[in-house]
Amino acid sequence: MKKFLSVILSALFMFVSMLSVSAAQATAEIGISLDLFKVDVTVTADAAATGEVTAQITDTKESTGAKVLGGMDQTHEYTLTDDGKYQYQFHFKMQPTHETGTYWVHVGGGVETIVKEFLFINVFDKIDFYNKLDQAVKENDGIYNLITGEDSKLTYDLTEYKALSQEVRLLVDEKIEAIDLAATEANIEEIETRFTQEMDAEMLLAKIADANAVNWDATVKTAIEKKLLDGTYYDKLTSAVVMNYFKSEGKPTLEQEELSLAFDKACMLAVEEELDYISLKDAFDYYLEKDIISINESNYKEIFDKKLENDLFKSLKNKESKSISALEKDADDIMKDLLDGYEEDDGNTGGGGSGGGSSGSRPSGSGSKNNNPGSGVVVDGDANNTNTNDKPSYNTNFSDLDSAQWAESSVKYLAGKGVVSGRGDGKFYPNDVMTREEFVKLIVLAFDVYDAGAECEFTDVSADGWSYRYIASAARLGLVTGNENNEFNPSGSITREDMAVIMHRVYSLSGLNSQAQALDFSDADSISGYAKEAVGVLTGAQIINGMGDGTFAPKNAVTRAQASKVVYELLMLIGGGN
Repeated sequence: MKKFLSVILSALFMFVSMLSVSAAQATAEIGISLDLFKVDVTVTADAAATGEVTAQITDTKESTGAKVLGGMDQTHEYTLTDDGKYQYQFHFKMQPTHETGTYWVHVGGGVETIVKEFLFINVFDKIDFYNKLDQAVKENDGIYNLITGEDSKLTYDLTEYKALSQEVRLLVDEKIEAIDLAATEANIEEIETRFTQEMDAEMLLAKIADANAVNWDATVKTAIEKKLLDGTYYDKLTSAVVMNYFKSEGKPTLEQEELSLAFDKACMLAVEEELDYISLKDAFDYYLEKDIISINESNYKEIFDKKLENDLFKSLKNKESKSISALEKDADDIMKDLLDGYEEDDGNTGGGGSGGGSSGSRPSGSGSKNNNPGSGVVVDGDANNTNTNDKPSYNTNFSDLDSAQWAESSVKYLAGKGVVSGRGDGKFYPNDVMTREEFVKLIVLAFDVYDAGAECEFTDVSADGWSYRYIASAARLGLVTGNENNEFNPSGSITREDMAVIMHRVYSLSGLNSQAQALDFSDADSISGYAKEAVGVLTGAQIINGMGDGTFAPKNAVTRAQASKVVYELLMLIGGGN
């Protein structure tokens, strides 16, 4: 019996030991940051440690026989990160006179033992180095070899600095050489802070100026967050396209104003290349207001007075201007041709329709074709009406339409009208889900009901958002409405039944009227009551179909191909093919 109990107790002891080992084996990563003589250690683990997490700084990699440095602030408390990981913080204060060299952080206890090294520079070596750096400046020797060489005493990460082109790196050197880095024991902390802050600021500008595709997008977004660049249109554009225009419009400089100007010009040109003509009009107005572009503003106002703005921007969209100066010339030439043609058509012999004394004034809310929502509005289906013979030509050769051949002609037709486009890589992505704001933009452009002065009051649609005018244009005509909380949910995916409801409203606004067809889909009972009539009418008119398996799938998200097909069918029905 004693032997039996002994076996049981041994087994229990082994089980508990296994649990303890398992808990101690929680894997983690170490992050180390240095601030002069302070060392901050962050331990990040996938799971909470069951025991106390420990950390030590030693002078050797091996823990056995190592000298443990004092000044440790140790804690078992953790912070839960947004991605569900556990972070433990440790703070050390190295003695300023500790020997310069490599030290090691040893982490263990509640996590698997980890060791990571770091370089510590003592106060005397820091003072000596910064004085050499300051002297090199005075002797005009440059700083690159000093701060990147074997004798460098910097803990600053120079990886990105070394990766800069020589032309841009020399600009950084000039900025660093211009600051006072003479160091003493009394001011060493101030000197290192000054160097670090100056390098951080100049490196951000340098990475923009260098226009390196590897990290340019992330750098630009950081600069936008810091209000160094205007990101109003950047998120709608392809980073590589903006970067290429930036290279052509700017020159290597670390002057923030010059970089900002080149960036604005690049965004304007990228909008012309990548976005639709309505977005081009909005961007043109925006950058004109910022004085990024310069045109004949008297003619520009007259274009809006005569409601020729759509013709202007459809034609300008087709020009593919390679520089801001070319864009300005193209705009002026198109405006002159439009105004000359307008006068000839009207039998006028001079002057045009612009009122005296209006030179330099900008249009505000011009171009609205519908003054009263739902009253006197005619949806004619002509998504590319133009008064000139110089009609735009858009890319319709997408490489990925094989996966949606049933919608290929629809997509190409709408792309040819400038209503839909790819994403700058030659693909259309027909099977990607379409959001509610994207679908509204599609119908507003396709049925030519954009209203530059329209406003809406949905609580979740920002007036600064890219889709605001599209949603407001559709809301003004009653094509879209909010929920009981006056929310539109612009970034949510649009369902097939909601698409049918909106398209039915367009159908009615175009003057069409027919009885709803009986719904014979196997899932007809799952179609919401508010959508049944719309689905019945549109299926009867063969504008919208089922899924090919006898279902309508009312709650399924609409794809880009499906939306293009339905819009195309209604356009054809009301004469969009003219």
